[in-house]
Amino acid sequence: MWALGVLIYRIMTGEEPFQGKTETLLVDAIRSNDRKPMPSHFSEELRNLVNSLLTLSPEKRLTVGELLMTPLILNELESIIDDFLPLLFVSSS
Repeated sequence: MWALGVLIYRIMTGEEPFQGKTETLLVDAIRSNDRKPMPSHFSEELRNLVNSLLTLSPEKRLTVGELLMTPLILNELESIIDDFLPLLFVSSS
């Protein structure tokens, strides 16, 4: 889940969440959770989701089930279902 947080951060910002001029400094930044916050032009909901995924402690990090139940994901799933469900029932005649 942590790696998913890194991936979402990278896709949304075009930058790595953790910076370090050397591998050792990068590892130190990761271990101390020293990262740039996501820019404020992203929704608070998305920023909170990424923060939850990048939580240092695995026990406190979102699980897959919790992620799927977040309003952000539920809204996207609902939109996908609304768009594609009618296509399943289109008559081929």
